[in-house]
Amino acid sequence: MMIILICNLIAIGFLSNFTFDLYHQGRYSEAFYNMWLKIISGDIGIDRSVLAGETFIINGKTVAYFLPFPALVRGFFSLIYIGQYPLPSFLLGISLYVISVYFLFKEILQLYSIKNIFNILSAWFPLFVIPIITLFIESSIYWEAIIWGLSLFLLECLFFIKYLKNQKNTLNIYILFFIASLSLFTRPTYAFASGVMLILYSVNEFKHKRITVKNIPAIIIFLSALIMLGVLNYQKWGSAFEFSPLKYHEQLIGTERGRLAELSPSISYKRIPEAVEYYFMIGNDNFIHKSPFIKPGNKILPFSLEHFDYKEWYFSITLTMPIFLILSLFGIVNVFQKSPITKFKLIPIIVLAFVPCLLALMLISMALRYKAEFYSFILITSMIGLCSILVKFEKIEIIKMISAPVLILSVFFIINSTLLERHLFFQCKNINPIFICNWYENNK
Repeated sequence: MMIILICNLIAIGFLSNFTFDLYHQGRYSEAFYNMWLKIISGDIGIDRSVLAGETFIINGKTVAYFLPFPALVRGFFSLIYIGQYPLPSFLLGISLYVISVYFLFKEILQLYSIKNIFNILSAWFPLFVIPIITLFIESSIYWEAIIWGLSLFLLECLFFIKYLKNQKNTLNIYILFFIASLSLFTRPTYAFASGVMLILYSVNEFKHKRITVKNIPAIIIFLSALIMLGVLNYQKWGSAFEFSPLKYHEQLIGTERGRLAELSPSISYKRIPEAVEYYFMIGNDNFIHKSPFIKPGNKILPFSLEHFDYKEWYFSITLTMPIFLILSLFGIVNVFQKSPITKFKLIPIIVLAFVPCLLALMLISMALRYKAEFYSFILITSMIGLCSILVKFEKIEIIKMISAPVLILSVFFIINSTLLERHLFFQCKNINPIFICNWYENNK
């Protein structure tokens, strides 16, 4: 509970631009509330006034590419007359993230039969919470959707691993498919991953010849939600399998950029090398000799294999979360060295968590905020990596002592990177406090 409170206080500070105003309104922050008002009137559109510059125009109708789950959350908060404000939605999503991470870590610790689980949880659990801070950039529609997508998907991963550990627990299966149904309406990457989850579940059930009639309603719930998503997409775009055709984006209509976007596929495997470079590689130009010590770099690879419609600054996850990536490598290696039982329970969850990563690497746009698509995979594999190290230690005191410096160092990397990213987006336009402006402006 204390971790949730601390995390939410940090979120309020960042997302209110350090005013600590719970009723703060950010850029496009009323858009999801507007979507809710449209939904309850049977309209799948959005008013251009709340999302000008980021809408899609189809046959004269204005729509948003964002999926509607956060709008439903705003509808819930509208019952107590705060649906138009973004922070309550953010804080609820962040709280769900913290809870999901806690129980996901606990499940993996139990899978590895780690002793003194409560002590390990209290010492190491905060480490896996802090990556969410990197998404406290702005209280806008972008990060609200991203935080909700990540939080719900981690909860889905939690119940998927619960299912893998106890495959006869019907309640877990119903909860799993209900959460997966909600994930369909957060972000396309997680919607696709939820579909893969159904495939993994089905293969496992067929493999063990365990088709249980009492589980069929849970699958029907998910398939019904999948059909609803297809209908929603069809009403928006004219295709059940489309999510955001850039040729209809208001900034691209009738432009050369729009023509190139129309000719280029939204998803292409040819983008993977450049996207891996963008999200993970670092170069000498990323470092400076004084605070803040890091800065955006330049492209490293000398070639371009596929068109990207949109690129943000080169500032990789490696600079922000180096400790997590090291633990993640340990985890990936360890999974293939453990016993068959552990492999059986961990490989499916790793495959599921990797789906949003793969899609992010193939997208037509590269943006700093899309790094969140990698977080579920990084968090789960880094938890596995930590467990593979912990099983080799017998003294709990040493393990607890190591956790503190690792946490402090990780907090430094993450806060430093988050402040830099906010400065990249907003400079000193009354968004960032003066100390941030001085820090970055004086050390360019």
